[in-house]
Amino acid sequence: MVTLSYQYPSMPISYFHPKSKPSRPLFSKVSIFRCKGSVQTLMAVEPEPIFTSVKTFAPATVANLGPGFEFLGFAVGGLGDHVTLCVDPSILTGEVLISEITGTTTKLSTNPLQNCAGIAAIATIKILGVISVGL
Repeated sequence: MVTLSYQYPSMPISYFHPKSKPSRPLFSKVSIFRCKGSVQTLMAVEPEPIFTSVKTFAPATVANLGPGFEFLGFAVGGLGDHVTLCVDPSILTGEVLISEITGTTTKLSTNPLQNCAGIAAIATIKILGVISVGL
């Protein structure tokens, strides 16, 4: 582990009397400290999943009402998407698979890296540190 300390170059810390010469700065601009130690960390055991399947609803929104109203949006009642997430033993651990997209659209990708639901699922897995199951 290395700690780097830096002092802003245009503001050296100096002390001088008006009738004497300016002194050298009290601190050097860059100091390096090396630490030979380690911090012990506790390994938490990943808990077993509580549910094997979860279904949720995301309402459709109107997020831009026109020029000057980009900040204003609202949900549309009754319209939206249902998302079902399942633990799947056939998927590699820590990975996401989008198996099916139903509805009237055919433009949505089943590639998790090109689908906003897949990207959110991957980010959630990383944040939570899920490594024991695939979704």
